[in-house]
Amino acid sequence: MGFHVHRSRRLDWGRSTTVEPFEHGTSHAPSCYADLYPAAAELTVGAIDLGFPSYIGEGNAAVRVINGSDGARELVLTVTTYDSTNTERRGVVEETVRKRHESSVAFTAPAGGNATASCRYRLACENVYFARIRVAVTAKDGEVVYDGCNNFGFDVGAQIPFVKPDDGAAPRRPGRSEAAFGRLMREYIVRSLPRFTRKTTADGAPSDFFVEADDGSVSFNLMEAGALSRIARYIEETFSSDEERLLGCAFLINQPAFMTYVNQSSSYVAEDMSPLSQLRFGSAQCGAFSSVCLAVVKRMRSVAGELFDGMILNCPGHLMTAVRIGRDHVIIAASIGNVFYVADNSRMATLSELLAEPGLAALSEIHAPHYFEHPEQVFFSQPLGGEFPEGAPHV
Repeated sequence: MGFHVHRSRRLDWGRSTTVEPFEHGTSHAPSCYADLYPAAAELTVGAIDLGFPSYIGEGNAAVRVINGSDGARELVLTVTTYDSTNTERRGVVEETVRKRHESSVAFTAPAGGNATASCRYRLACENVYFARIRVAVTAKDGEVVYDGCNNFGFDVGAQIPFVKPDDGAAPRRPGRSEAAFGRLMREYIVRSLPRFTRKTTADGAPSDFFVEADDGSVSFNLMEAGALSRIARYIEETFSSDEERLLGCAFLINQPAFMTYVNQSSSYVAEDMSPLSQLRFGSAQCGAFSSVCLAVVKRMRSVAGELFDGMILNCPGHLMTAVRIGRDHVIIAASIGNVFYVADNSRMATLSELLAEPGLAALSEIHAPHYFEHPEQVFFSQPLGGEFPEGAPHV
């Protein structure tokens, strides 16, 4: 027996409110907490903190255990992560779930007191549609104190962003010949950007639509005219090549302080807004991510000093941003985090190449060939123009 609660975004930015009975591991249960026990127990888990789950680097899971017994208890915290071999987006199929990483740590809960233990975990990003973090606390005599799973992913309602982890590692630009270049390039870009937090006037910000780097290095007031241009200038100053600037734009918008993926009725409202209004609204589907990303790209200059241009790319089941390069386009995907390269990683793949060889889309370690398998269903569009809130600056 159990239930899960997701706080509304008024309490925690970008999360939907859902309260429903859970069925362990199904697609409508993004958080599957452990059993609710009707009787008191000597050992209980008082709190679980999964930190900031990210596909980059490692996360940290912390658990606080309350020991109501008269004696100290020797315990083990184990954190296991999983993904799925199912890349066809059919929800969670338990037969396809596979273990990817496991770590554990022993600790002691003193008699009549509390103890906190933590250990690191790593998520695999080959399949962004599903990830699972399992947290278990067991006693050395085999007693299970707690054993619960939390499901994440694009298809289960709680998408994991690509955000700079807390491990302190410096960004490293990979060589073109390195294995898993797409993944390493993604990590390099993400580690080059600080983590951002969205703030409101309740936090002392000058508006209710304010984004600030956690290290204090830069901030953007989204209620000021020219906010999109200031974001574009920041990306230009941070990255020194056209390739890095385009990817930097995508992964900046991927941060939940800028945009969170929400597949509910409010997301369709956001689709009708202008890019800056979508950014202020902050929660929508891939179309809004692509619209915001395109608006920033079109205000961003190449290393040669020329403004980029582009369109929204509509593919079967997904929208991305197409940036014009010569007579073709390269593709950036702010909502999922794909990076598309040619086979030898010498440059970003063009739309024509992806349509001719959809398998190129799998090289980024995020399964995406199906977006390009039906060229006749691929077309371009432009952002719309509704405003939020009323009377706010348009650009």
